[in-house]
Amino acid sequence: MYGAILAGAGYFMSPVYRGLTIQFKVYLQMSAMILGGCLEADHSIREYEAKVRMHKRLMRDREVWEKYQEEYEQASPTPKK
Repeated sequence: MYGAILAGAGYFMSPVYRGLTIQFKVYLQMSAMILGGCLEADHSIREYEAKVRMHKRLMRDREVWEKYQEEYEQASPTPKK
């Protein structure tokens, strides 16, 4: 989308861009689209990795908390009635 807008702006503003062959214009636009796709993929994978790290951290903390509770229950004397 942005590539088409930039191509239109380049066509109207730059005589150099107007003089390029259609093949080179397509190459430039495809390069911009591929770069955008790569950047978005990198952003998405970093978000996913952060979620996985947080989930693992929560599971590890939950396990530590459960062990602590078990030790506390075993160590505390049970009141007799």
